[in-house]
Amino acid sequence: MLLESGLLGEQNGVYELISPLTALAIPSTLYDSLMARLDRLGTAKDVAQLSAAIGREFSYELLRTISPLEETRLTGALNRLVDAELLEEYSPTRLGYRFKHALIRDAAYDSLLRSQRRQYHRMIAEVLPERFGDVVEVQPELLASHLTEAGLIEEAIPHWQQAGQKALERSANREASGHLTTGLELISRLPETPQHLQQELMLRIALGTALMLSRGFACEEAENNFMRAWKLCQQFGDSPLVLNVFWALWVSQAAAARHRKAREAGEECLRLAQAAHDPALLLQAHHALGVSLLLLGDFVQGFELLEKGVSLYDPPQHSALAYASGQDSGVACLGHGAWALWFLGYPGQARKWIDDALALAGQVTHPASKAATANLASWVYQLLRDQEAAQKQADAAVALSTEHELEFWRAMGLAGQGWALMSQRRLDEGIERLRTGLAALQATGAEILMPYYLSALAQAYANTERLEEAVGILAESQAALEKTGEYWWQAEIYRIHGELLLKRPGTAPADKRAEEYFYRALQIAREQSAKSLELRAVMSLSRLLQRRGERSEARHMLAGIYNWFTEGFETPDLREARVLIGQM
Repeated sequence: MLLESGLLGEQNGVYELISPLTALAIPSTLYDSLMARLDRLGTAKDVAQLSAAIGREFSYELLRTISPLEETRLTGALNRLVDAELLEEYSPTRLGYRFKHALIRDAAYDSLLRSQRRQYHRMIAEVLPERFGDVVEVQPELLASHLTEAGLIEEAIPHWQQAGQKALERSANREASGHLTTGLELISRLPETPQHLQQELMLRIALGTALMLSRGFACEEAENNFMRAWKLCQQFGDSPLVLNVFWALWVSQAAAARHRKAREAGEECLRLAQAAHDPALLLQAHHALGVSLLLLGDFVQGFELLEKGVSLYDPPQHSALAYASGQDSGVACLGHGAWALWFLGYPGQARKWIDDALALAGQVTHPASKAATANLASWVYQLLRDQEAAQKQADAAVALSTEHELEFWRAMGLAGQGWALMSQRRLDEGIERLRTGLAALQATGAEILMPYYLSALAQAYANTERLEEAVGILAESQAALEKTGEYWWQAEIYRIHGELLLKRPGTAPADKRAEEYFYRALQIAREQSAKSLELRAVMSLSRLLQRRGERSEARHMLAGIYNWFTEGFETPDLREARVLIGQM
């Protein structure tokens, strides 16, 4: 009966209680048997009932504080309960007791009249902060729970919020969601006064962070939560809380690859931060808008904003903000700045910036920031075509994200592992891993980086001689780009399309179309000041011109872009360009 009810579950061969039992949930014969055992114990039954109000486990000191019995009678009653095998001594830090089974505790608790339960919970709630403040400081959910059961809803809500914040600080994101959701459920029972609406807004901001980290930045629950928060914000005008909501909306929209809306949210973040003259808010705003501009293909302005964010960052003051926002913005500005530097044609500086970001992330205690930075590093190393470093960081991202249940960053790490495997010519294994990562990413509601990884998948299919499938996947990549506005990879998609055309049986029309794609890639790269993409486009075009015997023009074009570079000559792209020039 209990298994079918969903109240018990099996884990590692042991049955565990999943949800609280009520008298109705316990089979009547078992309930009657447990109550008969308690009834035979006289005064000890009252002690069991009072103990049950505290919980499955309870300290002797707390019980003694709230019990009306003098100490000798109380210890005698406890000894009888132990002898009857209803309780057992339990002392992790101080003398305490534990009901030997959750069923016993629930039977004792459910035998209390509702008014008596509330009285006991009120007594416990009054004593906890006065006599056990150290416990309440560490576990505010204990006080919150007793206040709730005592019917003191308004008093309970701040403690549920505090419990949620504490859980966020431990990166216990699912636990935080539970505490904060309880607070919201309670506040829904109260009149919509300005004070209660302000409390709801604060609960929703914290809940959104917990949901995004545990279920994914673009998950439907987080988005719905923040849309409600936005409606609440409209009643409060410009304030730091409003900026927090816009920040969260930016995160959600960016992850869902709605980049034009994300840019609007980032612009509003910057406006609010500038009005507040708050360096911490300005840091977050520069992070948000800078990343949005990068993804839309504006590398110059995006980098300027990220560079400003780096200059605003003060680790002692700002690193703790990650627990509220979900990510360390200073580290993120460094990581995304590295990304921008590669596109702008500074691969050496890109490597230095990402190495600095990794070093800084190593000093923070926020797991999600570490996982995010590992993924950012993997992306930068992918652009640098450093297979070993890219895989190392993707592996680190997956390990961290799995340990801390960070679904979005885990999915990104899996995709990075797929890229690394494909680059090592472990094509079938890499394709499977990348597809697993993309499916996991989309399961969180996210679409970000889909054009990039689909284009990598298309190249892998082409390398396994599955050209028609490769062309189809690249068409998906192009469609995703047009839908999302991720123009940062547009030039490469055109270049890769041209390369796929050349892999087909050689014909003059195919060569002509490939040339058109290469020139289109070159045009886009130049418009974006994306020197690294310009180099790739010119290399593809030069190989085609060389094959047609137009060596002089090919060499002139390639030497022109190669000579622009001042660093990164050890990277694969520039090494290949140098070899190609020598062959002409």
